Amino acid sequence: MKINHKLIIAFTLVALFVILLGILSTKNQQELQDEVDIIYTSNIGEMRFTHEIAYHLQRAKSNLRLLILESEYGTANDRDYAMLQARNSLDELDEMSKKLNETLAHNAETVTASNHPESMPVIREQQAQLVETTSQIKTLTSIAEQLMALYADGKHPPMAAAIALEKQMQPASREAQENIEKLEVGAVNNIATSVTEIRRMIIRDMETAGAVTLTAFLFAMLLAWIISRSIVRNITRLKQASARIGNGQLDTIIDIDTSDELGELAADINKMAANIEAMTVSRNALTAEIGERKRTEEALTEQKERAEKADRAKSEFLASMSHEIRTPLHGMLGIAEHLKESGLSREQRDEVETILASGGALLSLINDILDFSKIEAGQMELEATPFEPCMVVDEVARMLRIKAEEKSILLHQQLPGDRCQLVLGDPARLRQVLINLVGNAIKFTGKGGTISVALRMQEASDGKVALTFAVTDSGIGIPADRLDAIFDKFTQADSSTSREFGGTGIGLSICRDLIQLMGGTITVASQHGEGSTFTIELALPVARQAAAAPVTTGHDGDHSRLLGARILAADDNPVNCKVLQLHLKKLGCELELAANGQEAVEKVMQGHFQLVLMDMHMPVMDGLAATRAIRAGHGEWAQIPVIAMTANVIKGTREACIEAGMNDYLSKPAKPVELKAMLLRYLN
Repeated sequence: MKINHKLIIAFTLVALFVILLGILSTKNQQELQDEVDIIYTSNIGEMRFTHEIAYHLQRAKSNLRLLILESEYGTANDRDYAMLQARNSLDELDEMSKKLNETLAHNAETVTASNHPESMPVIREQQAQLVETTSQIKTLTSIAEQLMALYADGKHPPMAAAIALEKQMQPASREAQENIEKLEVGAVNNIATSVTEIRRMIIRDMETAGAVTLTAFLFAMLLAWIISRSIVRNITRLKQASARIGNGQLDTIIDIDTSDELGELAADINKMAANIEAMTVSRNALTAEIGERKRTEEALTEQKERAEKADRAKSEFLASMSHEIRTPLHGMLGIAEHLKESGLSREQRDEVETILASGGALLSLINDILDFSKIEAGQMELEATPFEPCMVVDEVARMLRIKAEEKSILLHQQLPGDRCQLVLGDPARLRQVLINLVGNAIKFTGKGGTISVALRMQEASDGKVALTFAVTDSGIGIPADRLDAIFDKFTQADSSTSREFGGTGIGLSICRDLIQLMGGTITVASQHGEGSTFTIELALPVARQAAAAPVTTGHDGDHSRLLGARILAADDNPVNCKVLQLHLKKLGCELELAANGQEAVEKVMQGHFQLVLMDMHMPVMDGLAATRAIRAGHGEWAQIPVIAMTANVIKGTREACIEAGMNDYLSKPAKPVELKAMLLRYLN
């Protein structure tokens, strides 16, 4: 049973007791009212009538005496008036007697109807007294009639006869008066008895009301105790169980079998405890899993840190190796270039060209290794400059045509007939890919073969141009089972290829990665023994500005502006200084050397130089710090062009040079034509 139902029943029972008490009180009040009515009708009315009878009896006696006196001593009118008053008194006395009889009869009926039989003897006694009083009044009336008859019709009897009759009335009058007094005393006694009865009834009613009230109170207390005991007992169980659950005893079961709200609450708490226990098990498992994941993450973080540390070490190693390899290579190729231009015999010239070819191959290998390292480390970044794809194809064809002619290979190009569209991209990396593909075609094509470099352009959506480059050769081709792996790292068509033609097997992998970085694709189609076709598909944005003028190459351009130009070269390597002296002397420049950055800053501040060639790695002060010191000056020399010359080509080197205040960047070994073009660009 619900708690509210229990409370409703309890309050209903208490209300019933209160209603019963009200009914009893109303009944008792009605009984009291009836008793009061009886007192009024049977006693108060009786007393009033007895007083009136006594009054009229006394008045009749007085009027009779007045009649005697007026008849004897008064006038006829006075006697008639006295006669009239006496008659009225007798009539009123008779009327009062009748009313008193009626009152007693009514009292008897009232007492009989009110279930008060104990009052009947008193009523009967009063009726007997009234009968006797009535008889006496009749006697008095009869004597009075005789007395009045003496004076009727104007008679004037002797006074003695009238006095004699008046004396006859006195015993009856006295007895009637005594009976009237007895009636009054009886009425008073009846009132006293009734008041006593009323008091008894009031006491009885008070006792009944008190008993009923006490019973209702005790019953209410009993109900409250029973209900509160059941509620408090269950609440205590709930509290104790909740405390145990709060202390972690999740297997606690609350045993409350009632169907009220506390029973429902106990069932809900049992479910909650079971759910919490299940959640605790899940949480512990999750905590263990989180701990395991955290340990795994810590291990992964540690591995990541080790990998990053190893990557930094690799980058530093590559930078160091690049610098250490390129520095002597710069000297070797520089001296070889100078020897080639000197008066050598044909045999000596061939030997120098062999040195240059070997050095160039070594430089190409170094560049491939560095590019491969950048791509593997995710550090390869592409430029976005305006260029014409047709010019890139033309440059690649012109650069490699001499090498193709050495094998009697016909190298030709197929370009769009109309004007080439200007696009936005990285022309240097695109040129690198095409050089690699055309170089491989020359390598794997026999004497008398043909190689074609074709470009197709087509307008694409979103303001882009679709470019398709195709390098086709008539060489040895690629076996069908090796086509899918041709772009994999360290992979060639077969093992004999490496022995016969050389190569590291990373060139095509670098080409694929570079094209993918540009957002394009590279594919190959080949028939073994008939040749291959490598196809590049790119979609590059249309450029909104003119392409930069191509760098002057070969012996093109007037270098008369370089004659007498004073140039400061800061480099701690004597071989590099020697190569620069040879190149700049041929260009007609005046060169002054500085062994470190500090010396270079001092000479710039003291001398009148037009350009500074700054090495990156030097003792005392490196090239970056020296450039910052120059730019921090206040003289005209603070704006002197500074060109970085370094063998370090790792990612971020060029950006670091520009940030330090350098104007441009040349990587070692720098070709004479590149050095000449750089000088022409910055010397007015």
